[in-house]
Amino acid sequence: MNESLYGLILCGGVSSRLGQDKYLLLKDNKPLYKWWIDQLNPFCTKVYISCRKEQISKIKSDAIIPDQSDETGPLEGIYRAFKYNKQVNWLVVAVDLVFIKEKQLQNLILHNHPPYDAIAYRNPNTGDPFPLCSIYRISALPEIESQYYSKLKSPRLVLQSLNTLLLEINEPKSLEGINTRMDFELWNHDSI
Repeated sequence: MNESLYGLILCGGVSSRLGQDKYLLLKDNKPLYKWWIDQLNPFCTKVYISCRKEQISKIKSDAIIPDQSDETGPLEGIYRAFKYNKQVNWLVVAVDLVFIKEKQLQNLILHNHPPYDAIAYRNPNTGDPFPLCSIYRISALPEIESQYYSKLKSPRLVLQSLNTLLLEINEPKSLEGINTRMDFELWNHDSI
């Protein structure tokens, strides 16, 4: 069976330390969500944006899967993506993970096959699965749904409960997000 891989860019987080929405930061003269669409398009059949309802008017795309709740964090977007289409695997990335390299996305995709329910990088600081740059396969949906309706709502716990293939990452910085203006300026300067 040839399963499709869709991309999901998680844009719904509130950026209190940065002081503005991360998905609208500019890179190569385009908002980060569009920059990510360009990064995922070569690998994914379709790419969707997960966001809060109040963000929809600022996103120029018809490929939006809106959150239904503001209280569930990244698992909300992952769950809603599977509710939108449960016949595909989802490559999920947080919009602020701009240090991820193409070869790291390719590595996830290379390992996207049964018997695994998910493919993720191991967080080098904790040893836990890193849920915000991972592939969630169709078989992961029951656990995602169970965790979604629990009190914790943790995508990390989803990955820990599944048959997840954990990959090592050679560049730990790749799993760091942009949380402050300084983080963004350093990344923007380094990637020129």
